[in-house]
Amino acid sequence: MFGTWAECLERLEKNEIEKENLAKQLMQSQKMEALGTMAGGIAHDFNNILMPIMGYTELTLSNLPPGAKDRDDLQQVIRASHRAKDLIKQILTFSRQDENEKRPIEVNPLVKETVKLLRASFPSTIEFQEIIDAVDLVVTDMTMPKLTGAELAQKIMGIKPELPIVLCTGFSESINDKKAKELGIRAFIMKPVVMNDLATTVRRLLDERESFQHAAV
Repeated sequence: MFGTWAECLERLEKNEIEKENLAKQLMQSQKMEALGTMAGGIAHDFNNILMPIMGYTELTLSNLPPGAKDRDDLQQVIRASHRAKDLIKQILTFSRQDENEKRPIEVNPLVKETVKLLRASFPSTIEFQEIIDAVDLVVTDMTMPKLTGAELAQKIMGIKPELPIVLCTGFSESINDKKAKELGIRAFIMKPVVMNDLATTVRRLLDERESFQHAAV
């Protein structure tokens, strides 16, 4: 009888220890989830800050003559921005959080500012217009109100399947380069977007589209 009671007490003690360990694991999991959410939010905010820094630094650099004394300083800013971009990727990978915050925005000022930056940054062979009748290419972000960039791309391709689409996004579990190509999206760019990379991509897609149109004639 004594042995039986001892076994019961031992099992009860083991059960209490297991409960305590599970509670600790749950608390740790909740802490890590909260930390990941916070890290993801900070990374996305930092991403939004870094993008104009990179864009306007590249714009200033492109306007300087060769040999200008400020070029080396601006190149240092670009290199530091790329290191920050890699750090953002690491933080977002840790957080495993998608860009899911949706809120209404005033589109017109954003479009005007974006067109202003792009027009100054891109070669003169690429023309930008704020209001256009014939669209030659679409650049979209993955995160937008009402629908994602991938959904927008599918709707556009349903109307005009030959139209090149560039999809920009931060870290996302729902889209990557392979999935984008499977959807028919012509180019996939991770944020923060480097203006030279975007310009090269746009130029390549427009040239490919023009070659295809000439071949079809």
